[in-house]
Amino acid sequence: MNDLSDLLAPDAIMARLPAASRRHALQAMTDALAKAAGVDARAAFEAVLMRERLSGTGMGEGVAIPHAPVI
Repeated sequence: MNDLSDLLAPDAIMARLPAASRRHALQAMTDALAKAAGVDARAAFEAVLMRERLSGTGMGEGVAIPHAPVI
């Protein structure tokens, strides 16, 4: 099993992200993911939006872990 630090890119962790809306926050997070992981930003954003429609990934207290299937 991988260590959690093997799965998370430090550049993709965004503490205290200022965002005017949930959509803007998701856009900023998927842009960071795309840059850190070398994936298509638009495809990542669309995948996360589809996942969020099923059930939100917010954990409370301003914490969220948006995720989606590998694109």
